[in-house]
Amino acid sequence: ELPLCSLIEKGEGEQIEFKTASKGVHDDTFETICSFSNHRGGDILLGVNDSGVVVGLPRGSVELLLTDIRERCSCERVFSPTVNVQLEVAELWRRRIVRIHVEPNACRVAYKGVPYIRLGESDYKGGRNG
Repeated sequence: ELPLCSLIEKGEGEQIEFKTASKGVHDDTFETICSFSNHRGGDILLGVNDSGVVVGLPRGSVELLLTDIRERCSCERVFSPTVNVQLEVAELWRRRIVRIHVEPNACRVAYKGVPYIRLGESDYKGGRNG
C-alpha cells in the first residue's frame, strides 16, 4: 500500500481517483467505489483536485463525510452487494484529506442498480457479465 504522497505524485489512473468533495460526497464518488470493486480495487482521495493539488476538506465536514460513506456502502438499497471500504483521515500540508481504500469484490457490484467498470481513469456503466 503506497503512502499518500506517492499516490498523489502517481496521479489519477486505473486505481487512483481524486475528488475535491468540498460540498460533500456525490454520486460520482460512489460510482468510482463501484467500478473499483468490479476491477482491481483502488484508492479515492477526497480533498485532492484533478491536478493532484491537496485542497483539503472543510473543517467540521470530515466526520459527516465518513458517516455518509459508511452508511451508503453498507446499504443494500444503494450497493448490491454492499461494499467494504477502509477509510483513513490524514493531514497533508496542514490540510485534511480522506482516503477511501476499495478492495476488489468477487461478485459483480451495482450502485443504484447499475454496475460500473473502470477503464483507464474513467468509470463506465456496464459490465454485467464478468
